Amino acid sequence: MRRNIGVLNPVKLVCIVISISFIIIQIISAIHLTKIPLSTISSPKHKISTTEYSKIGELGKTVIRMLPEDLPFTLFLPSEEAFRHDLGLSRNDSDDAYATLTRVLGFSALLRHVYVADLEYGKQKIYDSISGFTLYLSKTLKGMVVVNGVVSEAVDLKLGEILVHVMNGVPSLSYLCSLRPRMMREDNSIDEEMRIPRKLEIWKMGVVNYSQALKLQEKLTSDRKTHKITDTLLSLQHPPTYTLGKRRTQHNVLANESELKAMGAELYYTERGGDVTFHGPHQAVLYPIVSLRELGLGARKYVEKLELTMIELASVYGLAARAGQKCETGVWIEQRKIGAIGVRISSGITSHGLAFNINPDLSYFGHIVPCGIADKEVTSLQREVKEMLLPPEEVVTEQLISSFVRTFDYGDVVWKDASSVSLDK
Repeated sequence: MRRNIGVLNPVKLVCIVISISFIIIQIISAIHLTKIPLSTISSPKHKISTTEYSKIGELGKTVIRMLPEDLPFTLFLPSEEAFRHDLGLSRNDSDDAYATLTRVLGFSALLRHVYVADLEYGKQKIYDSISGFTLYLSKTLKGMVVVNGVVSEAVDLKLGEILVHVMNGVPSLSYLCSLRPRMMREDNSIDEEMRIPRKLEIWKMGVVNYSQALKLQEKLTSDRKTHKITDTLLSLQHPPTYTLGKRRTQHNVLANESELKAMGAELYYTERGGDVTFHGPHQAVLYPIVSLRELGLGARKYVEKLELTMIELASVYGLAARAGQKCETGVWIEQRKIGAIGVRISSGITSHGLAFNINPDLSYFGHIVPCGIADKEVTSLQREVKEMLLPPEEVVTEQLISSFVRTFDYGDVVWKDASSVSLDK
């Protein structure tokens, strides 16, 4: 008997061809064989108006040329400045540029149209790119697209059937890690240990007195140094508490200790980095006790990933948050601080961490100069979304934890019941 052989439809065929191309190019790029100069790429298939599409640079146009013009793609395209700043590429580059741009295409293209009108402010949509990279989409109040924490500069640009949103960065540090795989050593050999999914134990602890949390961190840090435990993440809240870090300046505390106690707040001096900050109810606090050596991170990259954790959470609610600039620390929405970071690193093991304001009583911040930065406001998620009804705090906290897990690429996550944790030892 004759067997019927099905014919692949054009969409599936294109996906298969593109996927195979990505694999081949990644292998070639990894072993540094053929280097294809940009000058060899064919002329544009698409007519690009220099006025309407001025934000699409030459590198962006090169990425667009790689797509078939008759299929409904959406492309979240880094701007020329983003290519330069985030990936170190410029229009004059030739070495390995084509391979990198091909991977950018795979991570930033969807085989469907997603217009700004298809997204809702404060709600997140999740799509897989044509190479399987997860994209978390939302939009700001001003109608800009947010992809994995990165905001667009221009939206809904149409080139034939290709829909382009020009982004002001490369969507997330995890995206950058996928462009430069951490499994490759500097000599291009494979680090077999990196193939094992990294394990993270998460302790959800509710409201914990600061001194108890401090003692617990000290014990867990000691245990992590001696490999008695795996990487651990403490998720908790504190009663009203002011803490001063190693860069503390006493005049940044605007009330004396007795006045703070009268408000029901405690004051602690700590060995974390930074100046003074406030912790209190309705603020999500994460204390990672992790090995930076096993993560392959330096102190600066670690802090950047903590920033990204909060930036991605803000993007879920359509907020365009950013990392601090120059002397600023933490995470900001315009000139308002929504998240604080203060860490301690000892023998490559971290403690302390981040605090994200869900809906704390912001009046407590009026008694300090937060992190030593004067003339800047402190804000919260509830304040920024205004009338929008937030989900329960437990849900927001779990979203923050999920963002942390994704950003730090943990593949094996274990949740620990806080009731089994003794805080008296």
